[in-house]
Amino acid sequence: ETEIPIKCEYLGFNLNMRADAIYNLKVLHEYKTVDSVNAETECKKDHLVQSAIYAFLLNTYYNRQLEYIQIVYIARGKVNIKVFNIQITDKLMSDVKNRLDSQLGLLKNCLETNTIPSFDCEYCNCNPFCEYREFCRSLSS
Repeated sequence: ETEIPIKCEYLGFNLNMRADAIYNLKVLHEYKTVDSVNAETECKKDHLVQSAIYAFLLNTYYNRQLEYIQIVYIARGKVNIKVFNIQITDKLMSDVKNRLDSQLGLLKNCLETNTIPSFDCEYCNCNPFCEYREFCRSLSS
């Protein structure tokens, strides 16, 4: 099963996203193209967070019974791959729910009070490639 649409309402927000694939009804696959893959390559936290959110929403709102997440790194222009297997546990799903509740709660508060989150907000983590980085920084000054 490929390109699984995820559409739901959570804390008053309409969420709309797509997971890459589900294998054997139990494994969520997320594919990432990276520059290179080797034995030292580690799974990036934001890739895990993204995939865990997909798993949480699919299990919660679509009655899926996902047991694992596989994040597959594919080296750009090469045949190298690396697979990260993450078991979906009650603790992981609880952590995802807490993160969503906190992050969307913060966003909801900002919308209700017509304020913006601090540039140093725990969820911002603006990286140098973010197209809004300078804009956010200018608003936080």
